[in-house]
Amino acid sequence: MIKCTFKGGEIIVYKNDVGDSIYIIKSGEVQCFDKDSNNNKIQKIRHLQARDYFGEGSILFDIKRTINIKVLEPSLVCYQISKFNLENILGSGYKQLIIDSICKNAFSKSKYL
Repeated sequence: MIKCTFKGGEIIVYKNDVGDSIYIIKSGEVQCFDKDSNNNKIQKIRHLQARDYFGEGSILFDIKRTINIKVLEPSLVCYQISKFNLENILGSGYKQLIIDSICKNAFSKSKYL
């Protein structure tokens, strides 16, 4: 893992970039957002904070980043784990482990499940 520190206001993930890492937030907050087709209006998608993670979609499905992620004030500390390291540490079943974690997280946060 690589410890990363970003300043408030900094965009750390851009939509359509190639992604090969997952980020786990240690402290701070980020806003996930997209822009409309004319790049005029910003649509806020979700807000993430400590213990949340992002970037898993690019790792799981070998796709480009689907949203922009901006650091909220004052700063962000997170840990970056590359796809290469995930596979070396967790083995070839790393994708299923990530999917299981996503499902568990969704169930635990849902008031209906």
